[in-house]
Amino acid sequence: MKTSRYRGHVLATITDRDLYYGGIGESYQVGQVLIFAAGTKPKPGSEMACADNMAAATEYLDGGGSPAAIPEPARLQEDPAPAAQAPSDSRLEAIVAEARMAAEALERDAAAQRRHTDALEAELAAAAAARDEAEAGRREADRQIEQAQKRAAESEAALRAATEALERAEEDRARLEGIVALETASRAEAEAQLEKTASARDEALARLGSLEQDAAAFAVAKGAAETEAKEARAALERSEARRAKAEQDLVSASSESEQAARALGMLQDKVSALTDELATARSKTEAAERRIRQLDDGMSELISNISDERDLYANVLKERERLASLLDEAESELSRRSSLADRLSEELQAAEKRAAQAENAAKEAALDSESLAKDLEHARARSSELETALAAAKAKAGSAEDAEERLRAALAELADVKAKRLEDAAAWQADLQRIDAQLKASRGNVVQTGSGEVVVRHVYPDAPKPTMAARAQSVAYTVGRGAAALVVVAVLSLLASAILTAGANGASFGEGLRTVLGTVIDAIP
Repeated sequence: MKTSRYRGHVLATITDRDLYYGGIGESYQVGQVLIFAAGTKPKPGSEMACADNMAAATEYLDGGGSPAAIPEPARLQEDPAPAAQAPSDSRLEAIVAEARMAAEALERDAAAQRRHTDALEAELAAAAAARDEAEAGRREADRQIEQAQKRAAESEAALRAATEALERAEEDRARLEGIVALETASRAEAEAQLEKTASARDEALARLGSLEQDAAAFAVAKGAAETEAKEARAALERSEARRAKAEQDLVSASSESEQAARALGMLQDKVSALTDELATARSKTEAAERRIRQLDDGMSELISNISDERDLYANVLKERERLASLLDEAESELSRRSSLADRLSEELQAAEKRAAQAENAAKEAALDSESLAKDLEHARARSSELETALAAAKAKAGSAEDAEERLRAALAELADVKAKRLEDAAAWQADLQRIDAQLKASRGNVVQTGSGEVVVRHVYPDAPKPTMAARAQSVAYTVGRGAAALVVVAVLSLLASAILTAGANGASFGEGLRTVLGTVIDAIP
């Protein structure tokens, strides 16, 4: 039965398999819905209501109607026991009881075979599901192995990249250390050169101060020399004037040679003295001019030296500024290189961490691959076991299918016999009712002929009622016909039991039949 839940109730739909294998009788039809209370195990006969279909069941549970009533099947009325039976009737009843027991055993065996078949089908389905699961596990394991291999390859590539980055970082670090060393040396040289420049500046300032002092002294000396030169020039001019006057006096007095001889001598002496004085003055003037020229040259040289010193000082200042700018640039470059070195050191540490992580990932990937390989081996072993179990289940299913086919054929024959028996029973019941009606209507006597035919002889209304012996004989005849049908059913049940026994034990049909017959004979008193 197919079960479902609706409004706290359990709905069970009857299928043809339930009617064919379930043994629930003919009280139900395919498609009917049995309504059970919540927590109740669905079992035919214990339902709280029955509907013709699912729509009627849901409508009933919704409160909109009531389920259709199930017409009770036409059941056979119990045969009235005869008032008096012969001793053979008890043996016939025993045979009928044995036949019924055999039929029930046949039904139980059929149910057991169905359960066994269902178990085999469930085992087959479980084996197929396990095989699918194993196949899925194998595919998953293969996928995980591929992923692990990819991760291992990626880890190896990352490890190689990290190693290369580490080597490059080491090279950059060594290069930066060399650059830092060079920058440190150049900074030291720049500082030394700056110190030299500062000392040269101090010396230049000192020389400039001394040169300025010399220039001041030269200026004073030049002023004195110029004064002396001016005085010498004035004296020379005076001497020349006196000489010119003396020469004029000499020229004027040349005519007066006599009178002026003494004066001429004196004048000549004066002239010679003045000439000597003039020569001395000229020599002094020349010396003063030379001194002036020397002073001019020294002044010019001093001025040029001062300008050179100033230029040198300016150059020193420019060089100092350049060196200061270079020093600042070197310091900034050094700080930049230091920050770069720190950053490279951090990157180196990060690369080392990544390398360590890559190594750990590679180790984990190796462990994962090993575990996955083990899981794959287990999955393959489990898959082989499941395939073996599946093959065995298929073989069992083949034998079970053969037995089920034989069982179905026997059950079909049994169903035909059962239907025929029901038809015969219905006919017997109709005959009994007809005979009873005729007996009641005619009040005649029931007489059984030699051929077993029941003949009702009509009599007058005041005729006597039929005797109990005649009625018992009629009932015994009916029971005899039913017993014959039951014997046929028992024989067919024996045949089906033989088939089931042979199929269950793996023996032949003859051995199964002998086993069942022996059991029946042992059960007969």
